[in-house]
Amino acid sequence: YGKEIIQEGSVSVLGLADYLNGMVAKAMNVNKNIITLARQWSVVLERAAFTEGIVKIKEVLGREQESASTQVGKLNETIQEIEIETEEILIIEADRDKKVESYENIKQITQHQEEENSNERVVERTKASESIEDI
Repeated sequence: YGKEIIQEGSVSVLGLADYLNGMVAKAMNVNKNIITLARQWSVVLERAAFTEGIVKIKEVLGREQESASTQVGKLNETIQEIEIETEEILIIEADRDKKVESYENIKQITQHQEEENSNERVVERTKASESIEDI
């Protein structure tokens, strides 16, 4: 909480920070302005690190979003391939059904013709038998 107050620039906190900077400067035997400058740079660097962290988070989120978009694209391609294969199978099955139906029709026609031929033979035999009996 103290850092936020210092960063916001509260007069009493700034006065305290200035006093503490003077005491630290005496203890380290350096100029007070160097300590003040170091503290200000520390705040700047913290803000820069925070901003950089946000940028990195945005980059990571962007990569994850691209990855998700790529996966969705691949799924859509797979779905399209499956739909095409399904359509091909349906067409093949429809053709097969037509061929089976045609075969059954041909079979019925053949059976009908065989029955007619058989009936004609019976009629011919009957006529032949009658003509032999007439002789």
